[in-house]
Amino acid sequence: ERVAEESGRLSEDFIDRYIKEPAIKDLGLLYNSIGQVAKGNGNGICKGLREQTRQLIEAQGVRIIEPGVGESLEPKEHRPVKNVDTSSKDFDRKIASVFKSGFARNGRVIEHAVVEIFKYNPNLNKAKGEHDEAAN
Repeated sequence: ERVAEESGRLSEDFIDRYIKEPAIKDLGLLYNSIGQVAKGNGNGICKGLREQTRQLIEAQGVRIIEPGVGESLEPKEHRPVKNVDTSSKDFDRKIASVFKSGFARNGRVIEHAVVEIFKYNPNLNKAKGEHDEAAN
């Protein structure tokens, strides 16, 4: 009986990883692509199609990872690919923009959200101060 339970669990894990997750990634790609088109022209049809795709994804038990600008970086869910210098320590390692939404299911990240983050640069304050002094 124990062997049967273990076999069933392994079968479910196999189906999740090799059948469901690739399909979810494809739906995620569609979701992100429609989002880019909708941002570009504000087309109501694209926004409606994106919402339908969101509902389809969420119906599969998937949580869409959509961090907001100014939220803290969550390395387990967000993949930073670009930095933007900031003179404010308060913005250090906060989300500056989101390039692509991510997806998680059953407590596992299937696809990380791809983000740009603020990076504190103390030299920005120096450069601004030097520039201000030179102007006087």
